[in-house]
Amino acid sequence: MTPARATGNFPLSALAAGTGIGAALIAAAALVLFASVSWPSADDFCNTVLVRNGGVSGAMRWLYTQWSGRVLTGAVLYSTFAAVDIPALHVVSIVLTALFLLCAWRIAVFVMPQGAATRRELVGFVLAALCIGLYPILGQTVFWPTGGIVYLVPLLILLHWLEGMRHLVHGDAPFAPNVYWFAVSLALGNSIELVVPIGLAYAFTLAWPRWTGMSRAQRKALILRLAGLTMGAAILVTAPGNFLRGEATPGSFDLSPALLVREYARLVAASLGTCTVMVEIAIALAVFAVLLRITQSGHTRRATRHDEAIALVLGGFASLIPVLAAPAQFSPRNGLYLVICTFMAGSVMLVQELVARDRGGATGGATLAVAALVASFVGAHRFAADYELARLRRDQHIARDAFLRDPSHHGQEVVVRPIRPYPPPTLHAIDITPDNLQIVNQCVARYYDLAAVELARDAPAP
Repeated sequence: MTPARATGNFPLSALAAGTGIGAALIAAAALVLFASVSWPSADDFCNTVLVRNGGVSGAMRWLYTQWSGRVLTGAVLYSTFAAVDIPALHVVSIVLTALFLLCAWRIAVFVMPQGAATRRELVGFVLAALCIGLYPILGQTVFWPTGGIVYLVPLLILLHWLEGMRHLVHGDAPFAPNVYWFAVSLALGNSIELVVPIGLAYAFTLAWPRWTGMSRAQRKALILRLAGLTMGAAILVTAPGNFLRGEATPGSFDLSPALLVREYARLVAASLGTCTVMVEIAIALAVFAVLLRITQSGHTRRATRHDEAIALVLGGFASLIPVLAAPAQFSPRNGLYLVICTFMAGSVMLVQELVARDRGGATGGATLAVAALVASFVGAHRFAADYELARLRRDQHIARDAFLRDPSHHGQEVVVRPIRPYPPPTLHAIDITPDNLQIVNQCVARYYDLAAVELARDAPAP
């Protein structure tokens, strides 16, 4: 690049970088502000009671024998609830929001080719896209303390693992000792069953065609990482709690092909339908990338990352396969990794073409920065409205908390009024019910040392 061109491009590059950073700050501020007015819900009370009664070790024992083999996220979860009480759990929501921001940065690092100069713009674009694309499930996977820990910790480990696997297969950077990556792989496999198919699909898609050209050290490292991933998954799958939880709903462990195909189609449709905007963004990125490639002047052959995009799509769709063990327990938040992998695949394709088409990075960076700024304002506008609703609800929750903590109510049956207004989509708000036998009522009652707690039966519907 000549000095004149570099000088000429500098204002545009600087403006694009500043715009990208500004977009990221707008989106981050909206997320953190909303997290600050969140309030615990449902499982947060149950987990707090569990830790209070048996400590972290007792809660872990219950988890493994009665619910799940996710030892890693379970340890993080119960340690958190042991350290932070219910009224202060919004601090955990803020920390989880910071973890979400870190995930956005890790996605940008993964997507951006090495040496490209537009990573700041890409971070802003990725974060803004995640805010508006994952909007329907952010309340369950980020702001909700229990859900945020269960889903974000595995996502962060997965992103780190994918980046390390890419470097290993391509041999384009020194890799950490095998013992480190074995531990990371073990943690990934045990974190949540939904990420295991993604890791396997990515590793096999990239490594299989390159196996003969890989060095002995690369092959050994690859085998150890896959062994760690498999071992972690085995610890998770064989936990007695998995079988007990599955047997709680009809249709679990049914291996009928017709049923599995029908249920899988339902899970995919529900996941993609819940995060339609994210799917549309991913498709638009891929289409734009294809258009850029076919309109690029010249016929110079260059390396592509299409195999990575394919691996991410395959892994994303395969991430729902473990849910088929108990399809009745499916929740749209289970599709988090599917839509994120789809988005990453489209981003990999587009950024590759932008960088190749404009080697200085100025035009491509400006395009990403403008898109990031627009998306961040859209997301901030939606979160501003949600913030007002969540703040009003939090004030009422604080008042209810003080009422239920009143020593005169200990051991009594208490009736409370519903929390108003109706919660926004970004707030995972499962309140107690008029039926004091419901599990959420029982957990809240045990937390406050009450005989029972319920909503007033004559309360109008929200």
